[in-house]
Amino acid sequence: MENRTNSRQANGDSQKKKTSNSHKGIRILLVSILCVAILIVAGVLLTQQSKEGAQADADAEAARIAQETAERKQQEALQIQYDRIMHSGLFLQGVTIEGIDVCGMNRPEAAAALQPLIDSHKPVGSIDLVYGDRTWPVDLSAYVAVSNDSEEVLDAALKAARNDDMSAALKTAEEIAANGKDYSITFSYNYDKLPGLVADIASQIDTAAKSARFVNIDKTAHTADASGSVTGLKVLQEDLVRLLQDAVAEGTNAPIEIPVVVTEPSTEESVFRTRDFEFSTTFRGSTENRVFNINKGVDIVNGTLLLPGETFSMNDTLGTRSFSAGWKEANAYVSGGTDLQAGGGVCQISTTLYNAAVMADLEIVSRQNHSIPVSYIKKGLDATINSVGFIIDFQFRNNTPYDLLIFTWTEKKNLHAKIIRCEFETDEYDEIRLSSEEVSTIEPDGETVVTQDDTLKPGESVTDVARRTGSIWQSYKEYYKNGHLVKKEPLAKSTYKAFNGSIRVGPPLPEETPSASHNTYNGLPIIG
Repeated sequence: MENRTNSRQANGDSQKKKTSNSHKGIRILLVSILCVAILIVAGVLLTQQSKEGAQADADAEAARIAQETAERKQQEALQIQYDRIMHSGLFLQGVTIEGIDVCGMNRPEAAAALQPLIDSHKPVGSIDLVYGDRTWPVDLSAYVAVSNDSEEVLDAALKAARNDDMSAALKTAEEIAANGKDYSITFSYNYDKLPGLVADIASQIDTAAKSARFVNIDKTAHTADASGSVTGLKVLQEDLVRLLQDAVAEGTNAPIEIPVVVTEPSTEESVFRTRDFEFSTTFRGSTENRVFNINKGVDIVNGTLLLPGETFSMNDTLGTRSFSAGWKEANAYVSGGTDLQAGGGVCQISTTLYNAAVMADLEIVSRQNHSIPVSYIKKGLDATINSVGFIIDFQFRNNTPYDLLIFTWTEKKNLHAKIIRCEFETDEYDEIRLSSEEVSTIEPDGETVVTQDDTLKPGESVTDVARRTGSIWQSYKEYYKNGHLVKKEPLAKSTYKAFNGSIRVGPPLPEETPSASHNTYNGLPIIG
């Protein structure tokens, strides 16, 4: 039983073993088949992947080529745009000048487009300047020049985006195209000719204000009347120039009223009260030629009008004293003696006029006394002039607020000088007198010089310069009120030189005694 059981068990085990081995073979077969299938699939897949990889590479290459082509075309397009910016000579999109679109234009075309605007700034026509019933037309084109910087603006606008850096140039061009860029032209006006024009017009309008003045001047009667004052006119030249400039800037041709102000005389009174100051000297004993010169001189001086602030010059008034000028030869004081000169004697006119000028309280500018005292006036009150060279002159100034008149004439051997001026501007005094007194004497400092002159007759003598003692004199202005002296002031100091003297003697007379001397004259040694 046990053996049967063991046998069945052994048979079962053997059957199981066979079955197990059969199953194992199947599994191996299936695994083999699976492996083959896997290998086949893997091969197929590898083949497929290989094909797909090649295609991908091809596609990538194509994409790369396409990208490079696009980038190249883009770069070429940018280069073309940059070249247009830099070299086309055309204005960019968005560029305007004074609001005028010049996009796509070349420079001449843009300049032509701007010309009407430029022409509109040129002054045209004329403006009438008016004063009262008078009119002065002003041709603006002749007196106002206009210039502009359009050439520079065109250059700048044409180079609006130019830049050596392409990206910067393209960016600027893009911004201009998007936002626009306007350029302005500056207009400049040259008004240099206007002041000259205005000055010329002003010279036709301006009138000097005049204080009360002399009219009806009578040189024969030595009289004149005082007139009223006259107001003046003065063009405000700077204001008128400005008005013209404003009119040009505004483009208007409306008439302009010339701005004028009224000027008043320098003195408040419309009429001034006059007063005569007269002084005279005598020329009795004068030679015919000296009298002629005096008369000629007073005729020249007579009727001289001296404006406020002006200075009277005796030399300038008389002119050069020469024979060719019609003067005659007469004695003139020279270095302590006399000398024949053309115009000799005219110093008496300056002396007489000097005294009248002091009496009229006028400012003495220049005065000098003679080298020796003269016979026609008290010492210290003379006034000499130099007939040759104008070295010494007599001058006085009109220090009054009004005109003054000078009259000079001769009558019956008397020389008269009259000054007509306004009344004194003070109540302190109403009259001025002159006086003088000797301050000191001056003795000669040597002996008289005696020289022998063989052109003289034997025993003849000629005194060229008399021996004389000199002196110093002080003159005074004495101020009176109603005939009473109120003050006394020093006027001038005059020095009359001392002279040793000069004598010429002829040859000696025949000796009368052996002891006679021929080397002395009145005890003085003879030179030569």
